[in-house]
Amino acid sequence: MLLATVAAIALAQGPPAFAAGPAPRWAITSLAAPTVLTSGVTTACRIDAVRECDAYVVTVTNVGAAASHGNVNIIDHLPAGIELAPWKVESLYELEPGRKQELATCGYANSVTVTCTAGALAPGGAITLRIAVTVSPGLSGVVTNRVEVDGGGAPAAVSAPPGTVGNVVNAPPALFGIQGFALSTLAPDGSIDDRAAGHPAGQTAVLDWNSLLTDYSGEPLNPAVQEPKTEIFDLPAGFVGDAQSAERCPLAAVKNTLLHPEQCPRGSQVGYVLVEGGSAVDSVERLYNVPPEAGYPAEFAFEYVGQLVVLLPRLLPTSNGYVLSVSVPYVPRTESFKITGARATFFGDPTERDGSGNGRPFFTNPDDCSGGPLMARAEI
Repeated sequence: MLLATVAAIALAQGPPAFAAGPAPRWAITSLAAPTVLTSGVTTACRIDAVRECDAYVVTVTNVGAAASHGNVNIIDHLPAGIELAPWKVESLYELEPGRKQELATCGYANSVTVTCTAGALAPGGAITLRIAVTVSPGLSGVVTNRVEVDGGGAPAAVSAPPGTVGNVVNAPPALFGIQGFALSTLAPDGSIDDRAAGHPAGQTAVLDWNSLLTDYSGEPLNPAVQEPKTEIFDLPAGFVGDAQSAERCPLAAVKNTLLHPEQCPRGSQVGYVLVEGGSAVDSVERLYNVPPEAGYPAEFAFEYVGQLVVLLPRLLPTSNGYVLSVSVPYVPRTESFKITGARATFFGDPTERDGSGNGRPFFTNPDDCSGGPLMARAEI
């Protein structure tokens, strides 16, 4: 049986972007792991809080076009009725894609507040915190974790609730589906660029799946309820791209670019992908423009745990006009590392990143935004 879950959202809206130039900007994701938290502290949780307790997985990414500078400060205010489990936080951050890995410094003012500090991050760099928690007996309904980020030369930011499914406690286990989905087009300073016919400096899509807590020693943390075979993203009608504006790297050369990025031309990197594995051992990978397969106008690829992952865009007719749809077939699976979500960022002009700067935009916003909020869609 084919199982599919669909989430549709309106593009993030904001004031017109008039950025002075590239700057860092924080994007925050806070997800419950597992998707449905439950009351009580098991013996296993007391012994191994990192692996056996419910948790919030918080990811802070620099989505701006410039590196941050100085320290980045993260404060997590846990919801009422939820506390830290044995004062345990697992942390990790990547200074930039492909450059691993350092630990953030975390402290605990009390049992409901976590404060962590990390160093500077390049564009695409990410900080991941896994905050083990316990839920008070009798707590029910929807709760929202609040995360604040400041420092690093970027504007302060506050997390938003999951885009599709609220964090429910003491409820039936989550079914196969999507916990969070978001899509935004960004100016060079990381603010929202929603100008009609504008050329954003970047576009970011985030998709996270529902997860369950495992109770087997050595198994991955909070694997997805069911592993998707394919992911599909439908971008807003009228949104167009131009893969010929960037160099191409042979698909075979993308393999092993984590250790040897020189295998691909610098101008062929068109973005990066943060792969989430349900723990603080996440991975930021370079995304490359590659020669397309027959029948597709473009193709993109990145390497993950030794496997090549491809993104295949195509144009689909709809009642609202043509839609650019991007599929990720054959989502990789390994026994040792289960994917629970991903954040993909495309550069608006890859040549600005590699220094050649020919000024040819990689994609363009719809030229007519008068019909109301622009909708994006995700399916797994």
